[in-house]
Amino acid sequence: MVTRNPSQDARAVKVFRKKKVLMIEELSGLLGSSLITARRRLKQWKAYTSYNHNGRYYVLPDIAKFNTYGLWRHQDILFSQHGNLKKTVIALVKNSSAGLTGSQIGELVSLAPRSFLSHFRTESQLRREMIEGRFVYFASDKATCIRQKKNLQEQTNPSDMHAPT
Repeated sequence: MVTRNPSQDARAVKVFRKKKVLMIEELSGLLGSSLITARRRLKQWKAYTSYNHNGRYYVLPDIAKFNTYGLWRHQDILFSQHGNLKKTVIALVKNSSAGLTGSQIGELVSLAPRSFLSHFRTESQLRREMIEGRFVYFASDKATCIRQKKNLQEQTNPSDMHAPT
């Protein structure tokens, strides 16, 4: 068993704060440890893994400044409070008021929808429907889906409340 070195941990965290994001190999070098030990530290520190770049980058929770969607970007490296890309897309759709189109999802996660949305065609937690020539993703939960569809319909066909009499 490897003995924990608090001064190396502190030095690693200091470098983390300066650079904002690190790869596992960098952290391992700073800790003077194996990759397994570096992964354990990341887990202890509750670090977030990037959802692009094949999850190679990590950020500490107090460094990332997540937006209202739970997303944060450092240069071209993308992070989510929800986890990996799959969990992020599912959370974004479930939390949306009126479902999301593929282009809306792509905008939110800052990735080209064609590069990843095909994986969600059969995702059990989502429902995909063709509406006015575009696929819209809804939560698969019946009550949430009904509410999202109702909100979408109200957004696209607002009632004529201000019609002249």
